Amino acid sequence: MFYRFIHNRRPYILLPIIIFFAVGSALAQTLSGHVYDEHHNPIPGAQIYIPTLGRGAVTNTKGHFEIDNLPNGVYAVQFSFVGYLSQVKNINTAETQDSMRIVLRQSTLNLPGLTVTGTPQATDALSSSQSIVSVDQKQFQRNSGATAMSAIRNLPGVSLVTTGSGIAKPVIHGLSSQRIVVMVNGVRQEAQNWGPDHGPEISTFNVNRIEVVKGPSSVLYGAGALGGVVNVIGPGLPTSDNGTHKLGGNLYLQGFSNNNQGAGAISLHGASGSFGYRAQFSHRAAGDISTPDGKLSNSGLRKTNGSFMIGTTQSWGSVSLDYNHLYQHLQIHDAPGSTGFQPLKNDLLHVHANIPTKDFRLEVQAGYQMNDRREFDAATDNQPSLHLKLNTGTVDVQMHHNPIGPLYGTMGFSTMIQTNRSLAANKLIPGYNLQNFAGFLYEQAKFGPLNLSAGGRFDTRNLDVSDTPAMNIRAVNRKYSAFSGSVGAAVHLTADLSLSANLGHAWRAPTAFEMFANGVHEGTYQYDIGSPDLVPETATNIQGSLKWITSKVVAEVSAYNNGINKYIYGDPTGKFDPKSGYQIYDLKQANARIRGIDASLQAEVTDWLSLNGGYSMLRGDNLKLHVPLPYMPANHGDIGLRIQKRELGIFHDPYLSIQTSFYAKQDRVAPNEPDSKAYTLANVSLGSQLNVGKTPVQCDIIVDNLFNKAYIDHLSRYRDLPALNPGRNIVLKVQIPFTLVR
Repeated sequence: MFYRFIHNRRPYILLPIIIFFAVGSALAQTLSGHVYDEHHNPIPGAQIYIPTLGRGAVTNTKGHFEIDNLPNGVYAVQFSFVGYLSQVKNINTAETQDSMRIVLRQSTLNLPGLTVTGTPQATDALSSSQSIVSVDQKQFQRNSGATAMSAIRNLPGVSLVTTGSGIAKPVIHGLSSQRIVVMVNGVRQEAQNWGPDHGPEISTFNVNRIEVVKGPSSVLYGAGALGGVVNVIGPGLPTSDNGTHKLGGNLYLQGFSNNNQGAGAISLHGASGSFGYRAQFSHRAAGDISTPDGKLSNSGLRKTNGSFMIGTTQSWGSVSLDYNHLYQHLQIHDAPGSTGFQPLKNDLLHVHANIPTKDFRLEVQAGYQMNDRREFDAATDNQPSLHLKLNTGTVDVQMHHNPIGPLYGTMGFSTMIQTNRSLAANKLIPGYNLQNFAGFLYEQAKFGPLNLSAGGRFDTRNLDVSDTPAMNIRAVNRKYSAFSGSVGAAVHLTADLSLSANLGHAWRAPTAFEMFANGVHEGTYQYDIGSPDLVPETATNIQGSLKWITSKVVAEVSAYNNGINKYIYGDPTGKFDPKSGYQIYDLKQANARIRGIDASLQAEVTDWLSLNGGYSMLRGDNLKLHVPLPYMPANHGDIGLRIQKRELGIFHDPYLSIQTSFYAKQDRVAPNEPDSKAYTLANVSLGSQLNVGKTPVQCDIIVDNLFNKAYIDHLSRYRDLPALNPGRNIVLKVQIPFTLVR
């Protein structure tokens, strides 16, 4: 099957190679300068990073940096150092020849840096017309649990659909699954995304940063991005200084008290001359979840991940290849005595080429994903009750042109080809073949304090559903085509304050599951019945934000209104399947509206104390029936404080964080949908860096649900059983970096 898939799509698989040899090289330039603090002292170890090119440098003892072999073009450059407010400069390498002088201001806040997700070119938060929130590497390492998505659970406007501790699926402004695009290093994560119980298959040890774009983003990320994008950014390709050879790595150890979970990982990364390489291996194992009412039987998990990356960075550009394999064994908590489980395998092969020329920069991403999902009703079963195999090939080509007056932007096209096979006797969904082709144009312009952006995209999609006698389905063909577009503006009212607005139009086609499902869906505890007459959803969203970013205060308030025509939803009928006992859900459509407000604040009170808080509220309405939409997250907020010092005896950068999260009662529910009670959770974390010899060891202790509160999250898939969410959990995390060759 693998050979046949590749053979039939040879033009798309070979496209990156053809383009690679077809383009010319660019002129090489050098960027240099010094980084100082507010008292004009040089800052050694400050980081200079150009995300568009994946290039960077670190200042020496005199605060000096130099990056050579840069192609002509305009790039956003970030200057950062721990404990300081980052600076972002837009640099035209064809014009900038003088040595730069950068001054950074001290700050104890978690400060937003450059974002690479909302627009084709990296930009700072104040210049973006969309609301973008992020989790950096340190925040991710402290906040992530058994899943990568657990690290974003407290971001304003973001929630999670959870199934125990092993599955977490992002929700942005009430939208999830096929309405959210999850990107992993530039490649769409497809992996049976239609299932609310199917979380993104991402290793927690292979993430540097997560960015979340709130609002329609179909122009850049394709059909399905009605609610937004979650962009998972892994470690980049290592580079060496002055052609030397270097090799190092990290050892990670984690322990969780709640379910006797243990996890460990080792990574190696190195570079020699212009070539870089990286490898990582991790394993995680956990027993049954503990709640204030006792353990949830058959709720354990095992996860194993391995990955590697190789590539080169030259004056003509860069090219890299990375491969990731993830295996998961997830137990299915159900009725007492149940022993069902799901073995999942996901393989991702990715090639990325970044080739600047004199007038434009060509970027090519080609990915191939193989997802194998099986489900067994009991531990003693030899044959799966459900077996799905999904193969996905993607090619994205983007041409980023250099400025034409104030205008700079990107044009490109993308292709996605899928084959999905249902191999077990039980057929929850039929097999199908899918092809999607698209072209887009996105332009930006800067006029002093005003930043404008606009883009348009056209998609065509062809879905061929296979003959499936077991489901009484004859071969069916569906063709779709649609236009997506967006316009946005951000204006700097002052150097630290900006006002932005964005209007976006997006769409998505119904999935084979939504049209043809007919059976028990174990992971969601539902009996789903699809509708073959479903038509595409279209969404028009307007959003406005006020952002204030200084070294002492980081704040944002945003409001949005998302009108969705032909919204597809599972309607709980109140009837139950006699064999499984699960409630029957009919897939239906109705016009819908989701609107809400997000607010967040960080404030530095002193050089050792900072406060933070946030609140998110939304309403989702079925405009046809004049009732609430099902599975809308409850209004929720956070308030907390953070105490930290640069040095405290033998402790370096010690911190203590106390966070309280409160969730309102969710009684705006659809007919036959259970409501949820209000609850408040307290979380505490503390940590520090300890120098063991010359090795800086980072240790963190996190206590989730400090008071062992009994609660049921409204988006927990266990709520229909019903079963409580996890109780108190004490987590120990240790990170040990090491150097083998300097």
